[in-house]
Parts: sequence; structure tokens; C-alpha cells
Amino acid sequence: MTKNAIKESMLRLPPEDRLELMENLEISLARDEQRIPLQPWQRELIESRRAEYKKDPTNVIRGEDFIAKLRETAARMREKKS
Repeated sequence: MTKNAIKESMLRLPPEDRLELMENLEISLARDEQRIPLQPWQRELIESRRAEYKKDPTNVIRGEDFIAKLRETAARMREKKS
């Protein structure tokens, strides 16, 4: 299967399946973090966010909360389309 065919298949999935796929991709990318080349602006953004976190570690959104919010948003979008 070609990369384009995979992409087209992925885009036809329902939002919750795409979200699950995104989570799995994020996990796999995190494992390969050292092998992924970053653009200078991406590295600067990461360092800036790390500095903000070190300044105030209480001002964060937990990953689980972020994913839950994405799921809620996807559910609302589906309801609007119905």
C-alpha cells in the first residue's frame, strides 16, 4: 500500500478512530524522538515551553485532559453534522 493510499484511507476513518491513530503515531514518534530532525523554530518553541514549565510547573494541561477535550470537541462536531 502506498503512502498516499494509507493517507486517503486514514482520512476516511471516523474522528474517534483518527484520534486513536494520532495517539498511536505520537507514541511511536516519541520513541524515535532523537532520530526526528527538528527545524530551528520547532526547537526554539520546545525550549520556550520547557522554560515556561520550569518557571511555573502548575500551569500545565495533562495529556489525558487534552485528549479528553479533543474527544469532546470531536463528539460535538459529529452532533452538529447530524
